[in-house]
Amino acid sequence: DHLAESGNVIYLGVVKFPAKAADPLPDPLVVTLGEAGASTIGTAPFLLHMPWFEEINNDRDIIFFDQRGAEATAPSLPCTGYGEARRQALASGRFAEDAAVLTAGAIAGCAAEAASKGWDLNHFNSLQNAADVYEIRRAMGYDLINFYGDSYGTTLGQHLMRDYPEILRSVTLDGIDPLANNRGLDAGPNNQAALDAFITACAADAACSQLYPDLETTITDLYQALQDNAAIVSAIDYQSGQTTELPLDGDMMASILFEKMANAANFPALLQGVQAAVSGDTTYFTDNLGTTLDMAGVDALAHFAVICAEDAGFTLADARLEDVSPLAANYGFIEVSQVLAICEQLDLTPLTEFASNPVVSDLPLLLFSGSLDPRTPPAELGLMLPDLSGASSFVVPNGAHGQLLSGGECVAGIFSQFLNDPAAEPDGSCLQEGAAAFSVLEGGQTAIPKGSGETGSEADNEAVCTATSPGGV
Repeated sequence: DHLAESGNVIYLGVVKFPAKAADPLPDPLVVTLGEAGASTIGTAPFLLHMPWFEEINNDRDIIFFDQRGAEATAPSLPCTGYGEARRQALASGRFAEDAAVLTAGAIAGCAAEAASKGWDLNHFNSLQNAADVYEIRRAMGYDLINFYGDSYGTTLGQHLMRDYPEILRSVTLDGIDPLANNRGLDAGPNNQAALDAFITACAADAACSQLYPDLETTITDLYQALQDNAAIVSAIDYQSGQTTELPLDGDMMASILFEKMANAANFPALLQGVQAAVSGDTTYFTDNLGTTLDMAGVDALAHFAVICAEDAGFTLADARLEDVSPLAANYGFIEVSQVLAICEQLDLTPLTEFASNPVVSDLPLLLFSGSLDPRTPPAELGLMLPDLSGASSFVVPNGAHGQLLSGGECVAGIFSQFLNDPAAEPDGSCLQEGAAAFSVLEGGQTAIPKGSGETGSEADNEAVCTATSPGGV
């Protein structure tokens, strides 16, 4: 606890990639990726071969660290019972009704185990994570740092800007979740808007609309068919590696659908998977069932410790599930009711209201958003942009959640410009080129959407999809 004079010590995993130049620049790039509780260090094998990584690493040290509670820390705070509880809820045939109660019980058990070892979950939150970044910088002998945050990393970046502006040369936030936002509020309309945008992007593209002429009806009919008659599938348990028989209902299909919509590299296989499932081939959803149930790659107890301290201040009514489609409403109900039940069990001290106020800053700031991002849509930027006088904001046409990690040359070029001269407005004109949502490869397969990091060949696309999937699946 950075506010205490003594107490338990947390050990953080930190990986340094030294600059290749003989006389490197003094300010490193510090990177944190993924959701709360996710391991940034675990993504290293993927990022090492990205052109922007190699370019920046020529002149700058690059630092990866795992936020407290994530995999490469001591203690790490996983909760294998979380995935087991979700499997139990699905197996019962009452996934939407049972998931919240069962997962809350599992997380409560893991929290009790952590408490028995002397770990107070009230110390696993964004304020402590921001203080950790300050200490990492100090311990490694740097004066200023350049911070890049993706997804939850954008939350952490905003806390850094407010609490430790003196250590920041520049900040890049990718897939931005404003501090003033709460993911539980308006979950129903937000889910519906994300689904509608995805469908509209396909309909607006000649190739995609030809392959999937009525995507909205296809998805809706598939959802209802699986709700009425769940498919029995053999799913791999991400934790144990064992295979079990589980029902794939419409609500579980929707959970996989929304998860995969968050990565533009998934769009081709997702569309093909939906089309195949209509004909009874649920292979795509079966293959992704285990990782969705288990929240693969995220230490669940650490994840909910952060969420419950920062974003638990809402009710089910605030989610506004009544005026959207059954698919969007039920998916929202599952996600929101689970968070509410878990946070009630954890009963953590919420961060002060000050921690949710928009950051006021003139620091050099680069913002990336994707026009099709289902998690952090660019419409939410209005909650923070007015208070950020040093911000350059770019919305990537048909990008999903997180732009730099897609590997696109345009976004990488903007990022490099900004790091080289944070005070100058980067040239983002390349984002207007090739803005079609979907293109078609030979053989009728849909390619990665333009503008969101297409790599130009089927082999490259496969490499991207493999590297970004847990376990290389």
